[in-house]
Amino acid sequence: MHDLHAWIKEYKKSMTELNVVPELLDPPLVGGEQQNLIENYLKLIVKKLDEWSANLLMKTEIREFITRSDPPGVDSDGLFGTQGAVILFQMVNQQIDAATESGQGAILARVVGYLPTTRSQVRR
Repeated sequence: MHDLHAWIKEYKKSMTELNVVPELLDPPLVGGEQQNLIENYLKLIVKKLDEWSANLLMKTEIREFITRSDPPGVDSDGLFGTQGAVILFQMVNQQIDAATESGQGAILARVVGYLPTTRSQVRR
C-alpha cells in the first residue's frame, strides 16, 4: 500500500516535470480509488492489531501467567511485567514506522489513535 501510494505520487510528479497535460493522465491511476485503498488499509491495520492483542494478551499471556511455575518478572520500578506487552508494543511501533514512511498523515493518525485501545487492553 505504501509503495503504491508513493509510486502514484512519483508518477504524477514525473508527468508534471515532463510537461504532460493533465487531460492525458485520465483515467486516474488505480481508478481514482486511492482514498478507498487507504481506508481499507487502515481498517486492516486496526483489525490485525486487535487480533494480535486478543491472541497474544488474552489467550497466550493469561494462560502463561496462570500456569507459571515462577513469579512474574519485576521491572526496576518494582512492577510486574510480561513479555506479551512488550511484543504488542513492538508490533504497534512497527505499524507506526510503516505509517510514517507512507507519508500519509491519515494512516499515521489512525495507528497512533489506536494506542489508547492497546494500552487499555494491556492494563486489563
